[in-house]
Amino acid sequence: MKRLTASRLFLFELTLDLLFFCVCAAVCVTLLVHAQGLTAESGALSEACAAAQNAAEAFKAENGDLPRTADRLGAALEGGALTLPLENGCTLTMTAARDENELCTAEIQVRRADEPVYELTVRRYAGEVGS
Repeated sequence: MKRLTASRLFLFELTLDLLFFCVCAAVCVTLLVHAQGLTAESGALSEACAAAQNAAEAFKAENGDLPRTADRLGAALEGGALTLPLENGCTLTMTAARDENELCTAEIQVRRADEPVYELTVRRYAGEVGS
């Protein structure tokens, strides 16, 4: 009779250990899935940031001229807005305006499925610098 009780206790302990292992495995899988999502989001943000910075540098290099910036980037210019599809499924859009003081301002947005990923504002003085 004592032997039966000892084997039942061992089986009960083994069952509890298995249950504890399953709970720990479920928590670990959940954490790994969450980490994978964060990695993908971080990668998209890094690519969006780099694309926006490249567009800003092109805008500055072209002295605030949006059509020349579109040519430099290989982007489409429609309705006063530059549109550039990116490799990661995002779309970069740039709109620019020039005020009476020759200050060019560009708003750069990188979006994925109509959700903003990254935004950048660039200003460039396009007038003559003189004494």
